Amino acid sequence: MKESDIRNNKVLKKYQNLVDRDIKKIFSNKKNLIKANYKSWGCKNVREIFKKKNFTYLQCKQTNTIFANPRPKPEALEKFYSNTKSSQYWTNKFFLPKLKARKNKIVKPQVDFFAKKFNRYKRKNILDIGAGLGLFLLELKKKWPKSNLFALEPSKSMAEKCRNNNINVYETTIEKINIKKKFDVITCFELFEHIYDPGLFLKKIFKLLNKNGIFYFTTLNGMGFDIQMLGKNSNSIYPPYHINFFNPTSIEFLLKKVGFDIMFIDTPGKLDLSIVENNINLLEQEKKIFFKKFIQNESKKYKNKFQKYLQINKLSSHMRIAVKK
Repeated sequence: MKESDIRNNKVLKKYQNLVDRDIKKIFSNKKNLIKANYKSWGCKNVREIFKKKNFTYLQCKQTNTIFANPRPKPEALEKFYSNTKSSQYWTNKFFLPKLKARKNKIVKPQVDFFAKKFNRYKRKNILDIGAGLGLFLLELKKKWPKSNLFALEPSKSMAEKCRNNNINVYETTIEKINIKKKFDVITCFELFEHIYDPGLFLKKIFKLLNKNGIFYFTTLNGMGFDIQMLGKNSNSIYPPYHINFFNPTSIEFLLKKVGFDIMFIDTPGKLDLSIVENNINLLEQEKKIFFKKFIQNESKKYKNKFQKYLQINKLSSHMRIAVKK
């Protein structure tokens, strides 16, 4: 799989320009920002590593977690996601045109892995947080027709799409949800990097799970290859959307602190080399020399081996985690 399979870089640049304008409208007002509660994540000593779009990114000296501080307040983020030109453009021009490709190359393999790995939960109550259009749940329903599927989705339009596909929906956020129902499985995909308080988020999930219930999620690995190579020039580091970059070590620490037992943490990403190669002009000079000399002109077989090396050694920027209550 190549980066171009799931995203159009020309459209991405247009989207980023719109994001920049919306940032000025909303986040130039300091009242819409809040300091991160990073000490509760296990980060005691931190240092500033760069600024991007007027957001300051810090890194924990002990765990290497990267995060924006201060960060958008939840209500400001909700406004940003639901009522800006950039969010509308993202849905209509960036996400939907590549929907079929993302479904085939990301969602279906994701469901195949999940259904095989957690087959004993196929008749249980399953909640997908940030469900969007409900793609994961719809594919899972094909494999697990007797499972009870629920979506948590704050977007009115996307929640309606889920309902139209006979998925039960909680039209709210994990921070605001207040229900007695418990779940055997909770999932979320590419959401953890967005949330304003990772510790609070995980505590809420812990409370929503039945005993022996599992939480399975994917997120970005801040110590992954393409993020480390591109640094602040990485498209993955783009405030106010991506503000949390944990890594295998730091996410394990936080999950255990909340009370979870670790099942596995891996980094099965396939796009690290493709992403760096497509953005080689954004590399610092020394990194550019390294990439050109040792990677760029090598064979496809060599590149595949290098990507496999990143996966095996937890150095890909795509992280996959499963834990149990």
